[in-house]
Amino acid sequence: MAKLKIAIACSSLTLGKGGSERAAVNLAEAMTLRGHSVLLLSCIGPDGNTTPAYPIAKGVRHISVTRTGWYEEISSIRKFLEDEDIDVFLAFGSSSIFLFWASICMGSGIPFICSERSDPVTGIENLFWNRAGRLAVLFGSDCIHELLSCYQYSVPDIISKKVAVIPNSAPAYSFSQDAKRDHKKSILYLARFCELKRPFLLLKAFSCIMDKYPDWNLVIWGHGELEDAMRNYIHAAGMQNRINLMGICDNPALAYASAQIYCLPSSHEGFPNTVLEAMSAGLPVVGFKSCVAMASIVDECKFGLLAQEDTPESLASALERLMKDDELRLRFGLAAKEAASKYSHENIFDKWELLFNNLAKCKGNTVMDKLAEESFLFRARLSLSARKEWIFREFGAPFPGSFAWLKYKFLNLLRNFQK
Repeated sequence: MAKLKIAIACSSLTLGKGGSERAAVNLAEAMTLRGHSVLLLSCIGPDGNTTPAYPIAKGVRHISVTRTGWYEEISSIRKFLEDEDIDVFLAFGSSSIFLFWASICMGSGIPFICSERSDPVTGIENLFWNRAGRLAVLFGSDCIHELLSCYQYSVPDIISKKVAVIPNSAPAYSFSQDAKRDHKKSILYLARFCELKRPFLLLKAFSCIMDKYPDWNLVIWGHGELEDAMRNYIHAAGMQNRINLMGICDNPALAYASAQIYCLPSSHEGFPNTVLEAMSAGLPVVGFKSCVAMASIVDECKFGLLAQEDTPESLASALERLMKDDELRLRFGLAAKEAASKYSHENIFDKWELLFNNLAKCKGNTVMDKLAEESFLFRARLSLSARKEWIFREFGAPFPGSFAWLKYKFLNLLRNFQK
């Protein structure tokens, strides 16, 4: 494959350690190791921070840009990318940030990949953005990247051929579930403390069953806006000896190695990295069936369980089924590890490299380049066309340019010729 100059944009790299940020950093490192030149772009944080939360691999260049939306700023970044001779541009996002990155690529001739990092309907169209804005970007993209096959059905048929489905990748952990039998038993939560992740559902579920299982604890890693409320709830319920808030996790592998069950009670996800990591570590996974991503990834009754109702009681029932059965946990854990193997770094990054090479062939002839040539996109030309239509069209006749119109004109010529 050709060696490319790849730009990967993830605006929130400087804001925190989330799944999209980790995926962007990992992909940049993988492409660099394969001999490509990678430029990682992010937006300067509100506090002026320009340092990514995750460490950037050696050989990957990183720049942070301001995002005001002024033409001079967009034009300057576009010129920078043109001077760098970028072959393909990949933008990560779930919101109107896509408009910013697409505006930069417009007129540059650089193929643009829109990588949607959340559930397109529940997340992007209804929570983080809207359908009209999303469709505008999708129509102008050279490729639409989705994390799950079920997400591609939200893309209109007319542009569905541009969709590429590539899931996130999972690390290959060497420890096995067998080694965990002697550890203190624990349910693990590793995610942000926010409403979408619904950590309170897990707290309430554990409170329902913890007295029946005194040898089990709930271990929680993460941070976020709900942290103070979670601490207050735990102390008010007298559960501080059974629920441990551990803070930001700098060593996820150690957290997985010390747990017996992984639980992610999110209302929706794009494609949760932590679920793949837990599976790779040999942990059975528990979540809610209402979460499309969880229902798509987790094979029920094979390596995980999904609560049927979005209630603490339903979640507690799923957790309890695994907590009381050592053999079931072991069987599920081994199956989870096997299922995670298809998401190996090598497998997933092979797909990305092939996609980059295919899209690079569109350089100088992108969708946005072609759209710029279409007269109907310009109001002045549209207005002129409308005037011509009004002046020259025979009203009552078929619309000019249509097949019926050509037939109509041909018959008129034939009649005139016969006269």
